Amino acid sequence: MTRARKKPTRWGRLFSYLTEGKESHISKRPVEPDSRKAMKEGIRKMASEHKTTHFCDLYTALANEDGLPKPEYFAADKLHMNDAGHTKWAELLSPIFEKLKLQ
Repeated sequence: MTRARKKPTRWGRLFSYLTEGKESHISKRPVEPDSRKAMKEGIRKMASEHKTTHFCDLYTALANEDGLPKPEYFAADKLHMNDAGHTKWAELLSPIFEKLKLQ
């Protein structure tokens, strides 16, 4: 049996864009800076179009200007956040939770 393919949703198209972006030569920074900026602005714009969606820019807070993870926020693998990274993440989410009246 053949199933009809559904038209991709806006979020599905975004996921495809994010996962098919140009790869960088640095494995811990998988997307080139210009592509990353365009993706971030695209996500921010999409979030602004939905009143129940909020954008939280973790990347800017957790990465150096060269795009690499700030070591103070990550475990030795530079992929998983350490306690300081989780604390920073909570700080960034707090204003959004307050706006949504979540505790």
